Amino acid sequence: MAVRWHHRLVTFALGACLLLGGCASQQHMPWGEGSAAPPPGQAVLLMSVTLRNAYKDRYQPELASVFVQREDVVPQPAPLVFPTDARAALPASAAAAASAPAGGTWLVRLALGPGRYTLRSLAALGRAFPAIAHFSVPLHAPLQVAAGGGVHYLGAIDATVRERVGDEFRAGPVIPLLDQALAGASGGTFDVVISDRYDSDLVLFRQTFAALGKQPVSRAVLPPFDRARAQAWWQAH
Repeated sequence: MAVRWHHRLVTFALGACLLLGGCASQQHMPWGEGSAAPPPGQAVLLMSVTLRNAYKDRYQPELASVFVQREDVVPQPAPLVFPTDARAALPASAAAAASAPAGGTWLVRLALGPGRYTLRSLAALGRAFPAIAHFSVPLHAPLQVAAGGGVHYLGAIDATVRERVGDEFRAGPVIPLLDQALAGASGGTFDVVISDRYDSDLVLFRQTFAALGKQPVSRAVLPPFDRARAQAWWQAH
C-alpha cells in the first residue's frame, strides 16, 4: 500500500508539472534510497515543510513535490520538479515533536547548480474517503545559488489551509468539483510562514540522512512569504 501511494504522489507531481508547461527534467532529492550524492559543483539546499489543514481537518495535505523555476536562462525552461521520496516524511513521533499534532512534516533536499531560480510552489495531496484532493502551496521565493556547491539551509515552511475570504488565492484547483470542495482545496487558502529553525531542523536532517554527516551547513533562509506576489501570480494564471 505504501509503495502504491508513493507512486501516486509521483504521478501527481509529474501531471502537475505538465499542467505548468511541460516537465523537462524530473529531479531526485539527494540522499534518498538508492540515489547517488549530488554531482560536484551542485549545491544541496535543505528546508523543512509542515503542511496542515485547519479548514477540513480530515484531509491533511501530504507533500508530493517541489517546483523550482530557472530564471536566468533564455528561453525559460520548464519547471524542475522534485518529487518527495520515502525518506522525506518524518515519522509520526518526530513530526509531532517538530510541529502541531495535525498535519505532517517533510525534510526537503534540492540539488541545484549555480544560477538564479524561483522556488515556485509545493504540490500536495489530501486523501480521506471518499475523495482525493490536490493542493498547491504558492511560494514564489527568489533563490540565488552561488558557485562552489556546499550545503545550505533555506528555512522552515509552515503552510496551513484555512477558509478562503473574498478573492484570496485558492489552496488548490476547483476541478474535480466534489473532491476539491470536500477537502477544502477550492474553498480554502494557504497561510504561509517561513522561519529560521536552523538548530532544530539540522538535528532532524543529520539524524535522518547519514550522508550529510558533519558537513558544514550555512544559513540561507528564504525571505518572508510575499502574499501579495502570490495573489498577483494566481490572478494572472
